[in-house]
Amino acid sequence: AHFLPQIRSILNDARVQLFSKCEIYYKQKGYRALTRPELIHDTVEQCTDALNTRLQSYRQQAEDYSKSCIEEFRDQLDVLSSLLVRIVPALFNEFLRSELDSLDS
Repeated sequence: AHFLPQIRSILNDARVQLFSKCEIYYKQKGYRALTRPELIHDTVEQCTDALNTRLQSYRQQAEDYSKSCIEEFRDQLDVLSSLLVRIVPALFNEFLRSELDSLDS
């Protein structure tokens, strides 16, 4: 399978599971005071928004990485193509020289 569809599937599965865990946490939490208010959001909506933002960031990073890999691969193909243009005639000349030498012998 391809890289980006796999990443999207993983992120979608993570989103479903994380949102489910958020809902469970906030239902069980009730009105108790937070022990780490700088790390825990006040509402389930704030929590899911933060998670959604983070997951979108991961998706964007994966897309950027995929694009850079494709660009690098294209650059490598260009280099290979330019090398093949020079190698094929050299191989042909070597083969021709070898055949001519064998005919002379």
